Amino acid sequence: MTAVYITRDVQGDVEMDETESIDVQYLSIEDQPDGLILTFQSYMDLYMSRLGARE
Repeated sequence: MTAVYITRDVQGDVEMDETESIDVQYLSIEDQPDGLILTFQSYMDLYMSRLGARE
């Protein structure tokens, strides 16, 4: 299962369940890490293309 969450306003700290995740962090939509899994990258690319269409 894959979950991708996008928000404009964030407060507080991220809490991670170490039995389910290796790393969890907030990232800017424009500042994604190199080597992102293709599935995740496709979600981000789709979102960014739709966002650009609205601007």
